[in-house]
Amino acid sequence: MRGAKPIPTAIHEKNGNPGKINLNARKAAEPQSRDHSGESPVDLSDRARETWNRIAPALMEMRVLTEADHYALIELCELLADSAEYRESLRRLRADDPEGDLICASKTAHPYFNMRHKTIALVIRLMTEFGLTPSSRTRIAVQQSEEADELDKFLTDLTRPN
Repeated sequence: MRGAKPIPTAIHEKNGNPGKINLNARKAAEPQSRDHSGESPVDLSDRARETWNRIAPALMEMRVLTEADHYALIELCELLADSAEYRESLRRLRADDPEGDLICASKTAHPYFNMRHKTIALVIRLMTEFGLTPSSRTRIAVQQSEEADELDKFLTDLTRPN
């Protein structure tokens, strides 16, 4: 895909549709997915499952986790688990080699350094897609469910003076 990422219809609506795009046609064309159950997949590693159990509830509370996001979240959790393993391996190497000869032999970084840095770059990209970074959270617009709107209307009617 060339050019900038397309702006979601919800963002256009929130900004007042400055480009005067036909939002009804665009909204009808956008795929919709049902909410994710939050259950962790059985094939996750133990460390990735711990990460899933921390991240999935937060994403569900933010109402951004859907069934369509299932595999992307699996990859994010596994990448975070891998990053933690690389970090622990580097700590062990430093403890076993206080002078740093093994880690930075002949001015070449240990492969764990490179693997961890690449993993972190992928993690940040996926976290941004899920709205898990402070700046990306400001760009997410979540549609209110009709149930919440009906409840708000009911509560507003109850609190209005007659």
